[in-house]
Amino acid sequence: FHLVKAVMSIQNTTPEKIIEVMHPDNFEDRQKFSADLNAFQIVSRPTKDINIQHLGYYAPPPVAARDMCFLVSTKRLDDGSVYVYGCSIDCPQVPKNNGALLVRAASMWAWHILPVGPHCLTTYVNCFDPKGWTPRFVIKWLAYSVANELRVCRGILQGKDMRAKKIALEDMGFTKEELEEKEKE
Repeated sequence: FHLVKAVMSIQNTTPEKIIEVMHPDNFEDRQKFSADLNAFQIVSRPTKDINIQHLGYYAPPPVAARDMCFLVSTKRLDDGSVYVYGCSIDCPQVPKNNGALLVRAASMWAWHILPVGPHCLTTYVNCFDPKGWTPRFVIKWLAYSVANELRVCRGILQGKDMRAKKIALEDMGFTKEELEEKEKE
């Protein structure tokens, strides 16, 4: 398992605006901040605050792409804070390896969005099991990608016209020779 925790403040926004930007119901809006997202759909919506999502993510070669199905919920608390959280589930509507070269990963994640005056303090945690072969250099790449997504989300929330770009392993300082050597590991 891999664990991620990120805490950031976002100036002049509300929990609802953060949810609108960071948890939209459509693929195009999510791709603004997630260049590695290659599939997204709401499979079903049992209630107003609960949905089942299917997501697919690119991974740098030679690693297989990953997909996940989540049960996602939103909970609003009396203090004005909001939790958005998800847990991987088996989803009969989205069979594993449905014709694509994917590995079904597993994850439990949560956002806590706390309003502080006109600003918000956000905390993101994720426990992720990529399943299958995942070399260390890909985990490092994943950390860069998550940080990039959060940076772009904050920019969008602050009114900047931003769009995420894919982070290549070469952008992280790896040479072609190093990547070829790591493929052999």
